[in-house]
Amino acid sequence: MTMVLSKRPGTFSHTSVDTIPGMPKKGHYAIVRNGKVTQIPLIYVSVAAALLVGFPGILQIFSLPESYSFMNIIQSMTLVWGIALGIIIYTIGSSRQKLTARRELEELENELDVALYDLSDRLNMGNPIEHAIGEAERSLKKGPLKKFFRKINDNMVVMGMPFEKAVFNKEEGALVYYPSDLIKTVMEIVVEGTKKGLRATSSTLRTISKYLKNMKVVKRNITELLGTTVSSMKFQSQFLTSFIAGIIVSLDILLTRILSELSTKVGSFQGSESAAGALGTTGAGNIFQGSFFDVANAIPAEMMQMVVGIYVIQVTVLLSMLINGVENGKDEVYRNNMIGKNLIVAIIVYSIALIMGVFLFGRFEIFA
Repeated sequence: MTMVLSKRPGTFSHTSVDTIPGMPKKGHYAIVRNGKVTQIPLIYVSVAAALLVGFPGILQIFSLPESYSFMNIIQSMTLVWGIALGIIIYTIGSSRQKLTARRELEELENELDVALYDLSDRLNMGNPIEHAIGEAERSLKKGPLKKFFRKINDNMVVMGMPFEKAVFNKEEGALVYYPSDLIKTVMEIVVEGTKKGLRATSSTLRTISKYLKNMKVVKRNITELLGTTVSSMKFQSQFLTSFIAGIIVSLDILLTRILSELSTKVGSFQGSESAAGALGTTGAGNIFQGSFFDVANAIPAEMMQMVVGIYVIQVTVLLSMLINGVENGKDEVYRNNMIGKNLIVAIIVYSIALIMGVFLFGRFEIFA
């Protein structure tokens, strides 16, 4: 996976949102109350949740039951649920707030080409940049772009800042709340353009608008080319692997029951006097003394479930990292969010497949 992703060509970069006021630190969840930000370390929360949910399964490891029962399987599944829950809490908790801000920035960048074209027309009609920004903000519908222009306009009107400070001020500038490298570059060009006149600025904005529009077309084409491959990997990580794993554990339980019943039947058959005379010195029950049919030393169904369940978690995490690497490159926010979301679906599918399989195969009458 690492070798494949190392050959990935560079495409569109993602803006860091760590500098936005109120954003959580790495591995934390931020709670804002009365303007005060409290950072909650998620590693302790996730470990506590994993131990709490998985405690019955941990106890079962040290005292495996002698006979199979459905409740023993459920108890063993708590270990898998606990590990998955801990990972889900950490990955989704550490990425959710940042992802919301990131998507807002992406929506803003996506609408920027249309907004710049509109600004270009207003400047071309002789309106100064301060007036054009205010008119553009009032004409826009609700969304990140409207908020961005409103912040610039409020800084100019309410706080009396010139256009450059309204955008680039380190404390209250619009870029403090929308720290996009693309928007920063565009605004720098606009500021430099205003020094050369309105028509020059208008022409520059129109050129940038066309460039951004072409970038959107390229990005859309890349997404379409990768769509089939990424979709198949998502299906495998969320459904296929976990469903097959659940059925495998169910079949293992059925096979163990069959071998156990065979061992019991043949053992009783060998012990009877009539069977002993018919079998001579060889004894059919000796078949079950070999390693393959040695039910007493076979891996218990509960332990098998734990092994397969942890395998499902590992595969889901690795596939999620690969999918994110293909789609977004080395982006920790999207990676954590994808791991958490895929793991939720995978564990639900695995649990349902296993429980339904146990009920289905448990109805079979062996040697009725």
